[in-house]
Amino acid sequence: MNKNNLYFHIHYCNHRETYEDWKYKRKITRKIKHHELFLVTAGKGCITTENKKYSLKQGMLFYLKPNILHCIESDLSEPLNFLSVHFSFVHVNFYDDKWDLTTENKALELPPMQEFKNYYPVFYTFKKLVETWSIKLPAYEFLCKTMLQKLLFEIYDNLKRQNTNYSTTLKVEKIIKYLHENINRSVTLKELSELVSLSPSYLSRTFKDTTGYSIIEFFNKMKIDKAEALIIVGDKKIKEISESLGFKDEFYFSRLFKKIEGISPKEFYSKNVHG
Repeated sequence: MNKNNLYFHIHYCNHRETYEDWKYKRKITRKIKHHELFLVTAGKGCITTENKKYSLKQGMLFYLKPNILHCIESDLSEPLNFLSVHFSFVHVNFYDDKWDLTTENKALELPPMQEFKNYYPVFYTFKKLVETWSIKLPAYEFLCKTMLQKLLFEIYDNLKRQNTNYSTTLKVEKIIKYLHENINRSVTLKELSELVSLSPSYLSRTFKDTTGYSIIEFFNKMKIDKAEALIIVGDKKIKEISESLGFKDEFYFSRLFKKIEGISPKEFYSKNVHG
């Protein structure tokens, strides 16, 4: 699943923080049709989901998938505090001047439960999201969508840092920086693998797992993004732009541009630049 193409809709946000929140109903059993992120901020309790029971403590984040029965129970002597957001999402693609929506109900690439070594960045973003939803100032829904995206970034970033292969992830980031610095020429897989001391096959597999793209797909997309910016400026011919990005063959560049964007460079110019 390409996280770059996700568009979110928030159904509602919730929080419980006191004994009063639980005294009439200390146990919640439910099955919901959308996705939920559930962050434990204090107190004690337990949650049962996907046939596994967890004793709750601060810093535990649960990803509850649609249509999965789960049960949340608070200890009333130390009431459970939590923040939650309920949401749905679709895949949104823009290709050849057309929008494409895919609504299949896939899950996010998150574990059912994770604990954070650095809890506070996730906590503060989550708390701000829930507060903004609760206060409901003008444009709160738009603001909350951007906050949910930021929250998911914090979660994925934390997961990445806790991963035992984090050093490999840093090498992928080094490759991306190198590609940016060398966007005006061709690079080889051998050159990149030597840069980060990984075998070509392992680097290729790791890069695809980390970014969702093969190295050549990523580099080509980076070049075409740069080409679009140069075309919109409008002071260079297509052949000049092609050469400036390391393409020896203008016609190959045009075919690649159309493959990625759905239209040729000249069509892109005519649709986006008005003389």
